[in-house]
Amino acid sequence: MGSEDKDTSSVVGSDAPKRETWGKSVEFVLSCIGYSVGLGNIWRWPYLCYENGGGAFLIPYWFMVIAIGLPMFYLELVFGQFASLGVTKIWKIAPFWKGIGFAMCIVSALNCIYYNLIVAYTIYFLFKSFAAKLPWADCKNSWNSDMCLPSSANITEFYNPDLFNGYPLCDASKGITIACTPQSVLRSSTLEFWENHVLGLSDGLDNFGTPQLHLVIALFVAWILVAGCLVKGIQSTGKVVYFTATFPYLVLTILLVRGVTLPGATDGLKFLFTPTWSRLAEAKVWSSAASQVFYSLGSGFGGLLTMASYNKFNNNSQRDAVIVGLMDTFTSFYGGLVIFSILGFMAHERGVAVNQVASSGSGLAFIAYPEAVARMPQVPPLWSCLFFFMLMVLGIDSMFTTLETIITAFMDEMPRFRKWKLHMTIGLCVVLFLLGLPMTCNGGQYLLTLLNEYAAGLSLLFISLFEVIVICWVYGKERPGVSRSNRILP
Repeated sequence: MGSEDKDTSSVVGSDAPKRETWGKSVEFVLSCIGYSVGLGNIWRWPYLCYENGGGAFLIPYWFMVIAIGLPMFYLELVFGQFASLGVTKIWKIAPFWKGIGFAMCIVSALNCIYYNLIVAYTIYFLFKSFAAKLPWADCKNSWNSDMCLPSSANITEFYNPDLFNGYPLCDASKGITIACTPQSVLRSSTLEFWENHVLGLSDGLDNFGTPQLHLVIALFVAWILVAGCLVKGIQSTGKVVYFTATFPYLVLTILLVRGVTLPGATDGLKFLFTPTWSRLAEAKVWSSAASQVFYSLGSGFGGLLTMASYNKFNNNSQRDAVIVGLMDTFTSFYGGLVIFSILGFMAHERGVAVNQVASSGSGLAFIAYPEAVARMPQVPPLWSCLFFFMLMVLGIDSMFTTLETIITAFMDEMPRFRKWKLHMTIGLCVVLFLLGLPMTCNGGQYLLTLLNEYAAGLSLLFISLFEVIVICWVYGKERPGVSRSNRILP
């Protein structure tokens, strides 16, 4: 790790303080991969794919990657590398638009608050996986109800007419019209573990409850891990990514080999790649593809600008953008193969269609997959440990850059505090930990859902839109410094 002066006087002035730079170019590439490849590649991409026409979703997805994703990714790398500043200071190219940088910091902070709680979930599941028998595999626990279905049971063999007829939802005399079938009434042991034990889920946001100790401890551990990897700034992050950016691929490969050898795996893979061409006429399919590209690559958060600002001035940013963009897309496909092979196995074991065992969002990771590993014939706890450790690594790796974006922005605004960076990092982690505590309550999942839906949705689109307008129109794409003659482009 070293420092060097960058020829950025056209933007930052000749008296700009020296900044750290990445020790090696590969550290920057791995950090970008770790930032872009996250939890969304494992559960969000596969869900959107089968929800929007299976293989037909791949057409708008690839179009969005080429037309929007890679160009935006490249623009942010070039801009951050040229200016060598954080997401707020960098807008001295057009001071009136400095709010774009503050918007990036706000979105990143909100994302940190709820994203690290998802990491905390993976930590708790990982902790619970160190057992002779997985706790969500049966219905013999205090959190299970009478309608619990053990993960090892076949739903069609678990039918008890007397039990269903006595169930409140099946009482026709009360005007209930629900179809009282095993699929509509029974709750899997994994679902009850997730909702009744892990979340302690209340019946609504108005019944918020109190913080749950096991989630508070898991959230605290998650923030300790993130802070520990950031205490030395880019110097420590650049070394950690050698492991965090490569380990998930090893685990995914192991799980893929295991998944495709399970009975019914081919049904899941057929479901993933079988196109429904009529869905291409729906606007929702195209908007889902665009949102996934933004969400996955991380454009608009400010993380790419921040990481690129630590690059050497003549780094080949075009090469890096192509490598990271393609790796992100490849990982989505790779994760899809793993997930859908497992879902095919689950559908085969339960005697239902593939689309009846998958859930959206966090449900796919914390409901479907735990149930799948519990039904594996050999050493289920081992597969569970591998999967949730991988999820934890993916989540923490993405947290590095998101948090570094906020820290770097503050340090660039107030350089005199740069010597107190360690204290600022710890202080920020403490504040964000405290802000995340409400989501450990019984009604916290509803708050997390609100943040997940609105904190980084349309805001990313508008941030990226104004970013393009300011750089290419207000500042001007023909300025000196953003041309080949100044070595900013390869």
